[in-house]
Amino acid sequence: MTPEEREGKLLDWLKQSETIKCVWGRSDCSAWPAKWVEFLTGKPVPLPQYSSRDEADMMIANAGSLEVLWGRALQGIAEPIGTDPGLCKAGDVGILNTKRYGQTGVIIASPRLAYIKAEGPGGGVIRPRNMVQIWRV
Repeated sequence: MTPEEREGKLLDWLKQSETIKCVWGRSDCSAWPAKWVEFLTGKPVPLPQYSSRDEADMMIANAGSLEVLWGRALQGIAEPIGTDPGLCKAGDVGILNTKRYGQTGVIIASPRLAYIKAEGPGGGVIRPRNMVQIWRV
């Protein structure tokens, strides 16, 4: 897939996601990027099952971090590339530390922009700084 095709798929994905409300375990800040990875690669991303923020927080705590959960789920599907957003390609995914939400999953749109699935419909644009880990999809 060319970079242009990949960017086109990402723009379509983001546009389709504008009206999707956050549902824990289906369209939250981890499930939403995981579904993007599945769409792009055709491979299922085996995130643990949860249906509330409390359940998600408990799974994260039991694993040690959101990065550990994502690392397990993305093993063999996406490659960890570090924390430098300058190394990203549009469509990569990652975890970033935010003041408002703590660690949250993102889809990287460019080295300067990432999209998060906020707790309402659609997503939000944020600078991808304070990255915990980025995975090349």
